[in-house]
Amino acid sequence: MGRYGEVSEQVFETLRGVTPTMERLSVDEAFLDISGLRRHFESPLLVAREMRTRIRTEVGIPASVGLAARKFISKLASEDAKPDGIHLVPAGRELAYLHPMPLRRLWGVGQATYAALEELGAATIGDVAKIESGILKARLGPSLGRHLSQLSRGIDERSVTSGGGAKSVSVESTFSRDVVGTENLERELLRLSDRLAGRLRRAGVRGRTVEIKVRYASFETVSRSVTPPNAVRRTHEIWEHGKALLAKLDLGDQPIRLLGVGVSHVGDARAAEQLTLDTPVVRAADDAAESVRERFGDDSIVPASILSTEDRDL
Repeated sequence: MGRYGEVSEQVFETLRGVTPTMERLSVDEAFLDISGLRRHFESPLLVAREMRTRIRTEVGIPASVGLAARKFISKLASEDAKPDGIHLVPAGRELAYLHPMPLRRLWGVGQATYAALEELGAATIGDVAKIESGILKARLGPSLGRHLSQLSRGIDERSVTSGGGAKSVSVESTFSRDVVGTENLERELLRLSDRLAGRLRRAGVRGRTVEIKVRYASFETVSRSVTPPNAVRRTHEIWEHGKALLAKLDLGDQPIRLLGVGVSHVGDARAAEQLTLDTPVVRAADDAAESVRERFGDDSIVPASILSTEDRDL
C-alpha cells in the first residue's frame, strides 16, 4: 500500500470513530449516515466540523464535507465544498440547489447521454426534471431514463450501506517509550477503553466482539478477540474483556510498543441492548457519567486510575 493508501485508511478509521455507518465510494470519498448522532450534536454542521477537526488533528490533512438528506445531493455538495470546506443543502432546498446545475453533474451522464439530452432541449438538471419520465425512458432506455428522471427531481432513496463484513470501531496508542508490566498495560488499556466507549456512545452503537492488538518492541504484532454473551459499549465492559485477553498473552516484562482495543460486529445500541450482569447501581452510575460527558465533553469524567498522582491531588 502506497502512502496515499495509508493516509486514506487513516482518514476512514477516523471517520468510523464518528459513525460506523460508512459506505466507501472511492479511495478518498465516503458516505456517512449521521442520523444516529442527533442526541450528541445540535446540528449536522457541528458533526461536519467535528469530522474535519478530527481528520486534521489525527491525520494532518484537510477534508471537505457535503451535507444533505440524499446521497446524490450530498455528493454534489461535497464537490462544492472543495478544497477544504463544508457545504450544507438544507432539507426542502434540494431542488433550488440542484436545478440550475449543468447536465454533466448528473450521475450517469456521459458523452452519448449528454448529446441525447441536449437533443431533447435540456441544458440544466432542471430541464431534465421537466421532461416526462416516459420520454426519457424511450430515448435513454428504461433503467437510465428512470434513474435520471428521479435524480433530476431530487429523488434518491438509497440508504448508506456499510457493505459486507463486520463493521468495527477501534482505538490504539503507540507509546513514545515502551510500556512494561501488567499493571501499566492495564492502565493504558483502561484509557483506550474509555476513548473507545466514547466513540461508541456518540455513534449510538454496541459491539459484539472485543479485540486487542499488541505490538512488541521487536515490532511483532499479535491480536486476540473474544465474543461475550452480550454486546458491549461501556468502558468497564470493554476493559474487563480486554484485560482477560491481555492475560492470555502472558506478556510478563516484555516491552510493548503499541496497544489497541476495538469492537467489531457493530450494531445499533438499542437493538443490541440485552440484560447483563450489571447491578442497577453500576448502570445508574454509567448512565450519569455518560450524561455529564454528553454535556461537558469526554474528558469531563475519566476513570480515576487513569489520572496521575498530581491530578488526583488537585
